Amino acid sequence: MRFLGIGDSVELADLYLRLQTAGHAVRVRVAEAEAGDVLSGMLVKSDGPLIEDLAWVGKRHTGGVIVFEGVGHGAAAFLAIAWRWIEPSVSRCSMN
Repeated sequence: MRFLGIGDSVELADLYLRLQTAGHAVRVRVAEAEAGDVLSGMLVKSDGPLIEDLAWVGKRHTGGVIVFEGVGHGAAAFLAIAWRWIEPSVSRCSMN
């Protein structure tokens, strides 16, 4: 299963590492630049467009979970997901 962590820092690092150890694919989005080096080399961190991470976590036949480290990040992901379903002809958009 794929897990995408979204937050200001890597507050759930232990959870992400345990998921990786259990064989799951994990990707983390970190908003705060100061937290960018936390567990560097141990976790895959993404700084690309959010829509690409959502596509990765939601790939068909693999299943996926989005973990929000804070409630403020849920709105951006929800809008990106809604946009993707509302406008299926739009293959890329630059939402961060």
